[in-house]
Amino acid sequence: MLAGKPPFYAEHPSQLIWEILNKEPEPIEVAPKWVKEVVFGCLRKRKKERWQSVSIILEMLRKREVPGKVEKKVLKPLLALPSIEIVKRTIEGLKQFTTKEIAEETGLEEERIEKILEILAVKSSEVGKWYTKNYWEELKKTAKSILDATKCEIPTLAAALGIPEKEAEKIAISIDAFKKCENCGKIKPVAQTKICNRCGKLICDECAKKYEDYYFCPTCYQYQGLTFRFTIMALVILIIAAISYMVAKVFGAWSLAGAIFIIAMINGFGLMLAWLTYKLLLAYRLSKK
Repeated sequence: MLAGKPPFYAEHPSQLIWEILNKEPEPIEVAPKWVKEVVFGCLRKRKKERWQSVSIILEMLRKREVPGKVEKKVLKPLLALPSIEIVKRTIEGLKQFTTKEIAEETGLEEERIEKILEILAVKSSEVGKWYTKNYWEELKKTAKSILDATKCEIPTLAAALGIPEKEAEKIAISIDAFKKCENCGKIKPVAQTKICNRCGKLICDECAKKYEDYYFCPTCYQYQGLTFRFTIMALVILIIAAISYMVAKVFGAWSLAGAIFIIAMINGFGLMLAWLTYKLLLAYRLSKK
């Protein structure tokens, strides 16, 4: 009514929608300055830049003045672009952001933005917080330079990078500076980890058990010694059985050879059963710690 024409005009509805979403209305020449600011404050593209209630507008009309200047921002023409492209342009140049902030900037639903950001960004351990991939790569390079220069723990690295400890752990593991123990779950420097020579599990020095020149995880350590002794016992029994056969063949003392063989078998299996019981009890005790 003030300008004598609508703020936006187009011949086709689709073009009119594009005009409304992406263009600013033409200035009103005939109205006072405060009236212009009231009107254009109602026509802002972004919700947070518009007047937040009718009572504010009524108060300005009554006093014939605007309490403060509303900053004028022009949105990029994003209509007709895929949602992923809209989000991509919005996060361009950012380092850290939240789903809520992107939703306010783009007008898209937070649920849809979450799914899009899983492709475009790196998710933080904090709910709704994200890092751009470029910034994440910068953090990895910085972390590598810090860890190459000095040996520090995860809390120190997190403080140096200005990020939570869980993020620092993720970065340290990704650059192969730290490893996660598969037995206790602790994050340890690579120099403080070993590989189990039996099952190939990655373990930290605290969990590793050394046997001669080999390292074993606690589970494999309980059985590697038992396997070795079982083999020795089996060989001893075979040797005794062979000696019993030779004695019986040379001297014809089959009853004596049979008795020696039976005693050897009983003793051998008795010793193996004792070792097996000991190892199982030891493994059970360690599992309860």
